[in-house]
Order: sequence, then structure tokens, then C-alpha cells
Amino acid sequence: MNKKATIVPAVLTLFCLIVLIFQSRSFLRRPDTVETPPPSPSIPSSDFKPGSEPDGFRGIKWGQDIFTVPGLKYIMGEIPVFTRDNDEEKIGAANLRQPIEYEFREGKFYGVGIYTEGEFNYEALKEVVFEKFGPGNYRFGETYYWYGERTRAVLRYDKFSGEKDWLRKGVLRMTSAVMDRQKEEYKKQKAKEGAEKGF
Repeated sequence: MNKKATIVPAVLTLFCLIVLIFQSRSFLRRPDTVETPPPSPSIPSSDFKPGSEPDGFRGIKWGQDIFTVPGLKYIMGEIPVFTRDNDEEKIGAANLRQPIEYEFREGKFYGVGIYTEGEFNYEALKEVVFEKFGPGNYRFGETYYWYGERTRAVLRYDKFSGEKDWLRKGVLRMTSAVMDRQKEEYKKQKAKEGAEKGF
């Protein structure tokens, strides 16, 4: 058999595999990942009820160094995400779908993700969150935001992710507002530099 005739199909097969891998990256992302709440031009004082705004989660302060947090187990991500040993997978009456996820940026505690499964567990989590923080800023569907000086939070329930109750996912995500603002300022500065020097 001609050597060229053997190489061409092999190269085409390799090319197709590479294309499939890059296209499948979107399917590898968690379907229930919730982005950080969008920047707020002003921070309404009514988002968190008075005295309720947290400065971290379960004893870990926003910005705390990763090496001072015991029991972390790395699970995934370019931005490292961890679970913790002996973390209770229950908040109020809500049973969590998976271990709570702790996110660190540049070695500093940045955010937390809490996930529920089914309507009952989401409603139970929502009751706890509203009791703790107040009703927040209702946006649309079943999505609520809280903006504070120290913390940003979003609570969301995807009731259309499936006919079966166990396919319906809820999520509470909280992040450091200070670190978010630093990231936004950095992006603005880089955009300004790019506009001045990049053209």
C-alpha cells in the first residue's frame, strides 16, 4: 500500500479527534455552574438584612490563605476548587446534592458553592438563606442576588432542567466582594492600557 495513502487517513482521523475534544469541552463544564453575581453600580444597603452580611463561610474568612485552612481536598478547576473533610452536607432541612465547594484564587479564599437537588431541598435551602440574609434582590424566575461591602451572593433554582424532580438543581454561590472589585479594577486597568498601547 502507498505510504501516502496510509498517512492521509491517519492525519484526518487525528484532526477529527482534536476537533471533537475542543467541542466537547463545553459538555465537560458543570451544567449547574453559576457565575459570580454581576457587578453592581451601587451597593443597596437593603440586600443583606442589617447585621447579616457574612465575611466568609463556616469559619473561613474571605481572602484567608489556603495553607491555614485544614482538611481541604482538591477536586477540579483552573481556579482551584476544594471540598473539606467532615463538612456537613446539610443546611437546615436541605440535604445537599454534593459536598460544599470552596474556591481559592491565588491561594486566597474567594467563594463557595452549595448545591441542592429537587424542589424540596431547594425550598428548604431558600428558607434558611432568607432567614439568615433577608429576601435579597429578586431578579427573574427563581433567582435572587445579595450585594454587600464584603460579600456577593446569588441563589438560583433551575426548575426547567428536567421533568423529574431530581433533575432540578438549586445553587447558592457566595463570593468575596472585595476580591471581585479588585478583579474588576484590574480588568479595567488592563483594558485602558490595551486601548492606549495596543493600537
